[in-house]
Amino acid sequence: MRVEKSIKNTTISVIFHIIGLIINFIVRNFFIKYLGSEYLGLNGLLTNILQVLSLAELGVGEAINYSLYKPLAKEDKEKCKSLMLLYKKLYTSIGIFITIAGLLFMPFLHLLIKDMGNLENVYLIYVLFVFNTSISYFYSYRWNLMVADQKKYIVNIYRYMIYSLFKVFQILYLILRKDLVGYMVIQVCSTFVENFILSEITKRKYIFLNNKEVKELDNREKKDITTNIKAMMMHKIGNTLINSTDNILISKMIGL
Repeated sequence: MRVEKSIKNTTISVIFHIIGLIINFIVRNFFIKYLGSEYLGLNGLLTNILQVLSLAELGVGEAINYSLYKPLAKEDKEKCKSLMLLYKKLYTSIGIFITIAGLLFMPFLHLLIKDMGNLENVYLIYVLFVFNTSISYFYSYRWNLMVADQKKYIVNIYRYMIYSLFKVFQILYLILRKDLVGYMVIQVCSTFVENFILSEITKRKYIFLNNKEVKELDNREKKDITTNIKAMMMHKIGNTLINSTDNILISKMIGL
C-alpha cells in the first residue's frame, strides 16, 4: 500500500511539475511583455529577499513531518494531535516573525536596488510579497499532515488547480491593467485560497484534529525534534545561500 502511494505521489508530482513549468513560462512571457524587464528584476529581487527571511523556518516542517510518519502508520491519533499542536505553534511563530522582520526591513529596501528608475509602488509591492510569504505559515502546518500521510497527490491536485486558475486571472489582469500591484494582490488571494481550502480538506479527512483536548509532547520527544531541526539547519542555510541570493547581488551591483 505504501509503495503504491509513493508511486502515485511521484507520478502526479511529475505531471503537475511539468504543467507548472509550462504555466510559469507563459505567465513570465506576459509579465515581460506588459510590465518589462525592470519589474521582472524587482520580482526576482523581492522573491529572493523573502526566501532569505524564510530561513527562520530552518527545517521545522521536515523535522515534524518525519516525526509524524510513525504515529500515522500506527494510527496513534493522540501523538499526531500533540505533534500538530507543536507544528501549529512553531509555524504561527515563524509566520509572525517573517511578517514583522519583513516590514522592519522595508526602510532599507532601497539599499539593495542600485537604481529604481521609473518603478512605481515598490514598497507597496514589497509589503504584498511579505504577506504572500507569511500567509502560508498560518495554514500549511495543517495540510502538511496529508504530505506526511503519503497523500501528497491530493495536495498537488488542489494546489495546481487553484494555481492554474489564479494564473489565468493574473494574465488577464496584466493584459487589461499592466500593473504589478494588482498582479500581486491576485497572488496573495491565490496563496490564501490555496492554503485555506487545503486546510479545510485536512480537517475533514482527519476529524480527530478538531478535538481540542491535546497533550503536550514530553521533553524527550521535543529533544528528538530539535535534533532533527539542527540536522536540517545547515542544509537550509546552504541551499538559501546558493539559490536565493543571485538577484540580491545583481540588483545591488548592477541593477534590476
